Amino acid sequence: MPNSEEYDESADFFDAHRQWRVGLHRLNMAVEKHSTTLYEGKTEMGELVALINGNAEGLQRICDSCGLSWRDAVCVWGIWVQPRLDRRGLP
Repeated sequence: MPNSEEYDESADFFDAHRQWRVGLHRLNMAVEKHSTTLYEGKTEMGELVALINGNAEGLQRICDSCGLSWRDAVCVWGIWVQPRLDRRGLP
């Protein structure tokens, strides 16, 4: 996951983010390929992949199970789900 602070121009960050999303697509394909395989940590891996894919329900489930506050959830949302989030995007 690219960090926006590593780039001088926002366009460069969004190019890197787009490339990261391509890698995420490859991860999704690998997870799907092994969907019928049983292995330790499969549930946690599925939740992590759902979170990275921007699944709001997955984020809520993880925050609830870990006892995180709404502030933590907003931070996670801004990092993993909506990297263009800024203060104006918050209610």
